[in-house]
Amino acid sequence: MAGRRFFARFGLGTEFDENWPGATNSYNAFVRVVEFNPNIAWKFDDKLSLSGGVSLARMDLKLESKAPIFGYDTSLTGNGYGVGYNFGVHYKLLDWVKLGLSYRSKIRINLSGRSDFIQPGWASSSGLFRDGAIDSHVTLPDELFTVLISRCCPG
Repeated sequence: MAGRRFFARFGLGTEFDENWPGATNSYNAFVRVVEFNPNIAWKFDDKLSLSGGVSLARMDLKLESKAPIFGYDTSLTGNGYGVGYNFGVHYKLLDWVKLGLSYRSKIRINLSGRSDFIQPGWASSSGLFRDGAIDSHVTLPDELFTVLISRCCPG
C-alpha cells in the first residue's frame, strides 16, 4: 500500500508594533516548515504492519527588528530545502491491545537568503552596515512517538 502526506511540521509567527520596547529583538517573526511525505506500508499478517518513507521539507523565514542604538529596520529573509526519512511499526498484541511506534529523522535544511538594513540617508552613506546574501543551516530535531491502544472491555 502507498500513501502521501503534505503537512506543516513546524511553524511560528509573531508580530508587534515596530516601536514596542522589544523591537530590537524582533517586531515581526515568521518561520514555516512544510513537508511532503510519500510512504509505503506492508501488512505482513494480521498482527504486524511496517511503513517507511521519505520526507522532503521546505523552510521559509522572515525576521524583522530595529537595529540597537541606531533604530533603523533590519530584515533577514531566507528559505531552503532538506531531506529526511520516517518509519513506523504497528503490532496487534491481543485483539484488544495494539502497539505503535513512529520515527521521523532529523532534517538539515540549508538556507539561503538576504540580510537587509533599511537605513536613513545619513547611515547608508557611511557604509557601516551592508545588505547582502546569507547562507546557513537549521537542523530539525528527530521525533519518536509510541502508542498503546486498548479497549476497556475486551470482546
